[in-house]
Amino acid sequence: MPNVIWPQNVKDWLEAGLYLVGILAAVGSAVQYVRNSSRERIRWLFELYERFYDRSTLKEMRSKCAWSPGDFAKLKEDATLRGNLSEYLNFFELTAYMVNKGQISSKEVKVMFESPLKRLPQIDAVWTYICGRGYEQLAWLLKDLGYAKK
Repeated sequence: MPNVIWPQNVKDWLEAGLYLVGILAAVGSAVQYVRNSSRERIRWLFELYERFYDRSTLKEMRSKCAWSPGDFAKLKEDATLRGNLSEYLNFFELTAYMVNKGQISSKEVKVMFESPLKRLPQIDAVWTYICGRGYEQLAWLLKDLGYAKK
């Protein structure tokens, strides 16, 4: 019979039991961490969705991108339009940053914002604005999703 090391006294049994409890506590903590992370990510996604679809400035830009892309031809002259567009793009810049940091996935972003994100590079003045105004995270996300111009 092979020489198996079994605890020989109460102290050894107690020590083995404590190791087992420690391992189970670590596993339980890891499971709880995953659950909390998932809940937190869902909360962030809901807040992003809510913010995007409820804010009036973002609604206005979403509508312009969808139905009046020609309005962006006067982007250089119209300070209000530039300000509103900047707010709109800053929203997506934050979203791209969260994707880049692993807080949310690009797949989740695509599901929630595919249509408005696809439109951004299709409007020449907006794409030029994104590339020339420091929206590197957003440009990266649009390329990652396959929406950016080649």
